[in-house]
Amino acid sequence: MEKERAELYLDLLLHDIGNIHQGIISGIQLASMVREEADTLGKVLSSMENLAKRSISLTSNILLLSRLNREDIIPKVRDLNIVIDRCLERVRTDFMKKEPTIEIHKPSEMLFVQADEHLEMVFHILMDNALRYQKKDPFLELELDRKDGCVYIHIRDRGPGIDEKQLDVIRGEQPLKKEATRRGLGLILARTLVERYGGDMDASLITDNGRIIGTDVSVILKSAEGMQQGHDVDLPSAA
Repeated sequence: MEKERAELYLDLLLHDIGNIHQGIISGIQLASMVREEADTLGKVLSSMENLAKRSISLTSNILLLSRLNREDIIPKVRDLNIVIDRCLERVRTDFMKKEPTIEIHKPSEMLFVQADEHLEMVFHILMDNALRYQKKDPFLELELDRKDGCVYIHIRDRGPGIDEKQLDVIRGEQPLKKEATRRGLGLILARTLVERYGGDMDASLITDNGRIIGTDVSVILKSAEGMQQGHDVDLPSAA
């Protein structure tokens, strides 16, 4: 099993990063041809920058997935409000040119959950996916609630929806294989982290008269009530 996983990660690195670097090379070649056209050059350079960021993110995600398969996570208390605020600040910066509308609904009390330092990555992946594929008037809605010892976080968008295989990845119904990882390595990483926290994820398409108008992704985390803000306290493993 470990050998198969290692070969899968190597294949991903060779295939996906190879494609990304080819895109960067093509961008450099195009930039040299249009260097006197400022608007076109700016778009080419922006595209190359995004490709380089994707390459860095892909490598980091694969390394983290590999480490998660070798090490146990010991959940600690995390202030969910701080995590969400940091993610929102980041996506507002990332999608500044799109000027997304972002709504958040949450209870007035503090929300503490059992997780680790990678929790922010989970929500950034989900928020990024929600906004990235909306071409016009991007919209993001967050709804937080606490009940029955858990905290529920809904992330809703008004995008084109996602296909069944990606829905299966979010729900944990898609086995780790090449087809799944190439469709959503970030989603696999988010799902893996949430499972290690003892939580769960789900997703559904939002429809109106049979027409897909968005996606609703939910994250369920174990609540860590009674802890003071800013404290990291070891909790029993969710496993």
